[in-house]
Amino acid sequence: MLKALATELLALSNYATELHQIRKSHEDLLNRIDNLQTKPTILTNKFTFDLEVDEDGYADESWESIVQQGQELQAPYRDRSETYWQEKQGNSPSGTGWYGSFEAPKILINCVEPVYRFQNTARLPGSFQLTSPAHMGSVLRFYGTGPLTLKDDNGWWHQTNAPIGLYIEPSTLVDGRHVRNFEQSVSNVTLVAQRGSMPVYISDNAFNFRFHDCNVQSHQGSRIVIKHGPAIDTPDWYPVVQEPSGNNYLPDPVFKDCLIEGTHKFDRRNVGIATSGNNVQFHGLNFYGCLTGIMSTGQGRTVTACSMHDGATGDGRTWASKNQFALGILSRRPNDNPDSLQDNPAFPLLNPIKRTRATEQRGWYQKGEVYI
Repeated sequence: MLKALATELLALSNYATELHQIRKSHEDLLNRIDNLQTKPTILTNKFTFDLEVDEDGYADESWESIVQQGQELQAPYRDRSETYWQEKQGNSPSGTGWYGSFEAPKILINCVEPVYRFQNTARLPGSFQLTSPAHMGSVLRFYGTGPLTLKDDNGWWHQTNAPIGLYIEPSTLVDGRHVRNFEQSVSNVTLVAQRGSMPVYISDNAFNFRFHDCNVQSHQGSRIVIKHGPAIDTPDWYPVVQEPSGNNYLPDPVFKDCLIEGTHKFDRRNVGIATSGNNVQFHGLNFYGCLTGIMSTGQGRTVTACSMHDGATGDGRTWASKNQFALGILSRRPNDNPDSLQDNPAFPLLNPIKRTRATEQRGWYQKGEVYI
């Protein structure tokens, strides 16, 4: 009987030990949960704003609200930097607002919805950047039917009169501050032009502009997919005063890893990107439905790993002969820095001297026309 009692006591002791271990494991688990709740692994960025949609899927109001909030947030940083460097080394040789704009925080417009619709033009100010967390993660559809829409109403390259979807602003005056057009960028989104709209218009001399990892569609849009030109003359409703330099020439921009889709209609003025600039980098661009991929004036430009497609449209139509396509036409002055251009026999890159005449009918030009 004593042996049986000893056995039972041993069993109770082992059970008590197991309970203690279970209790300790439970306490450890609760502590880990508390740590997760009080120490989140995802940190918010006060300069990042999630773009929202209204009940009909439109993002016009959210976009403009982000721009206004973002510029209010930037303001004290601009003022501090402007004052500090002004006192330290005098006037900037580039003018008022240069110091403050260089150190202003970059405002990120973050696309988190799968689809956004716009009736009006969406403007991207200096030190603002548009992106999404995923590769081509959000589709932005521009209809150009709203009352607050800018139009491509100038003859730079070619006047389309198209409503503008995304407008890359020049320098502006905002609440008395000179906001320079620095570090604007667009990435990881799909931009779709509806009803004859122009997907993207880049104004004036956007400094260090970046456009990468995007799909730009202009099947129903204008025949210039991405146009760079002078600042658009703004009507009375425009919320800020533009201060363009008048130098429609981009310094050091990068267009990289994008799919650019045109109208798939034969027209000499049918082009993917039309831009002027210095040391422009065109890399990894694929052009569909564009007779000319790149139209550019400038110097020191590079074109690498770019291609285009001359195949039929979805319903089987062939819209242009292969011998009419040009991957790029990049003109320059005789004494400018030379360009570095890839060799593509199927879709040539032309590198003529400005103001000479076209020796063949290809892309943007008829034979005998003067190169821009």
